[in-house]
Amino acid sequence: MEQNLSQLIQQGIKYYHAGQLTNAANCYQEVLQQSPDQPDALHLLGLVERDHKQFNRAVQLMEHAIQLAPSNANYYNSLANVYQDMGDLQQALACYQTAITLESRDPQLHNNIGTLYKNLRQGAKAIEHFNQALQLDSGYAMPLYNLGNMAMEAGDQASAIDCYHRALKLQPSLLDAWINVGISLHALGKYDAALDAYRCALDLHPESVTGLCNMGTTLAVLDKESDSVACYLRAYELEPASLEVASNLLKYTSQYLLWDQTELLKQTCIEQIPQHVQKANSLPLDLFATLSLSFPIELHVMAAKHKAQHYENLAHRLGKFSHSRGEKREKLRIGYVSNDFRVHAVGIMVYQLFQAHNAEKVEVVLFNLNHINDSLTDLMFKTCVTMINLHGIADKDAAHKIYQHKIDVLIDMSGFTFGSRPLIFALRPAPIQVSYIGFLGTCAAPFHDYIIADKTMYGAEEKKYFTETPVLMPHSFTAISQCPFADRDIKRGQYDIPEDAFVFCTFNTLYKVDRQSLELWFTILKNAPEKSVFWFYDSGSQSARQAVLTCAKQHGVAENRLYFANKVSIGEAVARMRCADLFLDSLSYSAGATAAMAYWAHLPVLSYAGSRFVSRMGASFAQSLGCPEMITQTTDDYFEQALRLSRDPQAYRNVKQKVMDGVKHSPLFDISGFAADLEKVYAVMWEQYSLDCKMPIVIA
Repeated sequence: MEQNLSQLIQQGIKYYHAGQLTNAANCYQEVLQQSPDQPDALHLLGLVERDHKQFNRAVQLMEHAIQLAPSNANYYNSLANVYQDMGDLQQALACYQTAITLESRDPQLHNNIGTLYKNLRQGAKAIEHFNQALQLDSGYAMPLYNLGNMAMEAGDQASAIDCYHRALKLQPSLLDAWINVGISLHALGKYDAALDAYRCALDLHPESVTGLCNMGTTLAVLDKESDSVACYLRAYELEPASLEVASNLLKYTSQYLLWDQTELLKQTCIEQIPQHVQKANSLPLDLFATLSLSFPIELHVMAAKHKAQHYENLAHRLGKFSHSRGEKREKLRIGYVSNDFRVHAVGIMVYQLFQAHNAEKVEVVLFNLNHINDSLTDLMFKTCVTMINLHGIADKDAAHKIYQHKIDVLIDMSGFTFGSRPLIFALRPAPIQVSYIGFLGTCAAPFHDYIIADKTMYGAEEKKYFTETPVLMPHSFTAISQCPFADRDIKRGQYDIPEDAFVFCTFNTLYKVDRQSLELWFTILKNAPEKSVFWFYDSGSQSARQAVLTCAKQHGVAENRLYFANKVSIGEAVARMRCADLFLDSLSYSAGATAAMAYWAHLPVLSYAGSRFVSRMGASFAQSLGCPEMITQTTDDYFEQALRLSRDPQAYRNVKQKVMDGVKHSPLFDISGFAADLEKVYAVMWEQYSLDCKMPIVIA
């Protein structure tokens, strides 16, 4: 009989490893019918129930097995794994500790308990057990993989890559290690090498959704549109209900104006975000979609809090910096942190801010997250006392550098955008930390104390959702630097645009061009003077161009009234705007740097004041520029004002003159005045910090 039972168990194990769970369960149940107290059969049936996500039943079976064989470390290990699946980490830890007591030289046990300590945010203990596993078995790849994960989460990409490569030498088929090598290389800006790593992963498993998504992201950075979309579409075919796939694919369907697909993907995200953020150890989402595609504000805040908590957990594991209160400062030390101290949307807008600060009141340090240095970087460096490059430095080490500089107020100019380093801020290298300009909404992060805003932007309905204490600047939430590019003499003829036409335009990035905006623009064009035309930004996407042409046809607008502007340098793009007459801003996501470029070209911008922070930026700019008539509150007002300016030459000339005067004299372009106001803000922040209070700050 014993021989028959043993054969049944072995047959069940073969079925289990072949993925035939029902057959495996039948074998184990047959054993238990003959011998109800056979501990191996109970344990193995518990493994099957775990795979079926019948966790309570799995616990019952494994505890029964342990009662019969209390010295079997493997049973405790399996039970701990089930408790982890259930989210009961303390019970899991107790089981692992018992298993380690019974079998202290089992490397797999040390790896498992290390993983649990990592999830419990006890990093030192996790590393201790991973290293112990390697000492017991130097050929065991998983501890190296897990050490790589810890390094990657800590922002130490170089160490992460080294650990992953060592793991892959031992186990070349370790799919997730190849993917994570790619993610770390991408973070370092080594995009071609990242693609090579993803190709290795997909060679192993061509249907890896995570591999396809990450490859798609890297290809997009390299402007390989068709290849990028192909990766995401393949991932979507494999897992159409996946939140990871939907949230990433949204970035590209919106940029390519694939509106029907965007709405389907958006609905998938809306349905799944509430469940996703409740899952134990679920990864944070890219917030591009929730911020820019008019998701319900409650969902954006939910996803942002989940993302912020992820970095808070990592910071607790690594150890946060501490600060004392009540110290007096003769001069505050201000740190600005950005990935965009270069020719970039943020960089070109505020490059003069740092030199505009009063050196007798504040000391300014720039912390550059990017390895790219260009003419604007050089200009900022020449006019700023200190610029420190943090690219390629682990987040903990980068935060330590900031801490060593004794920064009093640290400004996050990236938020959760591309190239940001939220873990640096979660580690609290400065006593006061502020969100400014990079992320146009709440990050819902406890490591952001304040957000720089203004009454126009913060007057939106969403203000009650902000976790940051507001700072309301007297004019706009930012000022704009003077144009850093030499003027160029460009004529309409260079773009085949009629000299006598009234030229509407929008040069916004395409993800800001929603269907409602485009339909409104074509309704305006159809009712505008016969010689009026519309000039669009052409990203090179054939699908986006076709969407524009199709929408025009549906609204009875002839194709010969449409023009497309190719991608050019920012300097030429500014000069080219002088050939247009009226910039029509998007309804859901206002122009930022593009509006600044339009104003440099003395091009009026018609804005719509929506209900969200991101849709009120244009209104904020127009108010500060001294052009309140260019702010509309309804689409009807927008339509009427656009037509009035295209039909009434004197009304248009008046607005044009106000824009020209505003660029010279308005608060929007008074970067020195804005810097002085910020210095008042920083002084109040320090006073509030010293008194251990945080209250809204309003600068008159």
